[in-house]
Amino acid sequence: MSAATNPWLTRMKALPAPRARVLCFPFAGGTSAVYRAWQDRFPADVEVCAVNLPGRGSRFTEPPIRRMDALLDGLCSGLTPFLDRPFAVFGHSLGAVIAFEWCRLLPDRGLPSPLRLFASGARGPQLPDPYSPIHHLPPDEFVHQMQVRYAGIPAEILAEPDLLALLLPPLQADLELFETYAFRPGPALDFPIAVFGGRQDHRLDDRQYQAWRQMTSRPVDFAMFDGGHFFVQESAAEVAAAVARTLARDLDGA
Repeated sequence: MSAATNPWLTRMKALPAPRARVLCFPFAGGTSAVYRAWQDRFPADVEVCAVNLPGRGSRFTEPPIRRMDALLDGLCSGLTPFLDRPFAVFGHSLGAVIAFEWCRLLPDRGLPSPLRLFASGARGPQLPDPYSPIHHLPPDEFVHQMQVRYAGIPAEILAEPDLLALLLPPLQADLELFETYAFRPGPALDFPIAVFGGRQDHRLDDRQYQAWRQMTSRPVDFAMFDGGHFFVQESAAEVAAAVARTLARDLDGA
């Protein structure tokens, strides 16, 4: 599988010889479009790439993956061609958990580790989910619970039943993946973590953010942005700029 034809990653601007890459994992139900505007916030020699999960976007015809171990196997094989340069990893919400677990597997697979993990909009993965599962609910109740918990479905999609019907299968599959995920203790990561949160995200508190400190033997930084759970969209320019600044420092110190 060549980088040019790889379905697992969208390169926002394919560079022949990038100095570094940022691999961005989407939130539940998200696609690569979330990170489309990020490239302009980075230096010309840094390539921004968005992870494409099956069941949505360019992989709409594929069945979504509902279990973490199966997804990680696919990611390890699919993303390997892009690890030939220094790289950082960014994940938001569910994407942060997937990114964390993928990073944990890299040494066991003989693959390089990232310069840094950016864990955005997520509690420490070792903490239990305080909410009851909803992935199995009928569509109407599932949508209601998604809005109560995350305000996660835009009004323009809620107003279009046909569009909502297309969104729900991958979204429910992602919630199943998240709600069946079980953290397994293991060695601490050997690279730093940057934890991002939304100032108006009332689902998460400082204790849950601070729990990321237990996941690495290296420093953990914290930054807060305006917005609720989806501050990665509400404050997109600020989040991308913060990642770019931090990556620049990491590269200078590499």
